Amino acid sequence: ALVELAKKYQEHMKKIPLPTGHLDAIVFVNWKGLAQNLKRLYRQPLHYLTYMLCKEWDKSRFGSEDEGKPLNTILSWRDAEDAIWKVETVHRTCTSPIHLAMLWLGDPEYHVIVNEVIPSRSS
Repeated sequence: ALVELAKKYQEHMKKIPLPTGHLDAIVFVNWKGLAQNLKRLYRQPLHYLTYMLCKEWDKSRFGSEDEGKPLNTILSWRDAEDAIWKVETVHRTCTSPIHLAMLWLGDPEYHVIVNEVIPSRSS
């Protein structure tokens, strides 16, 4: 059942066109915040794997000399936004539903992201 849900999720994500323009400016403290802002400003969900990657990128800063600096003081907003959309392209077009289902087995919170894309799914 989880693989079937992952197939539906991946098929739906492939159909969502990526934004073609750029925002004027974005203030962002971390990758997760940037992802949430892009989702809100462009009014579209981001892929489960994009959220997970942003979370990992944020964790990778723990213990670094720049850990306390807002990310937008380290990277330009345009470079950061471009990185998110390039990663999103890979996740939407190339992700195996089997891989997704296996990841979801270990993530009790996966449904929070999936329900935004497939809200009528059964539990």
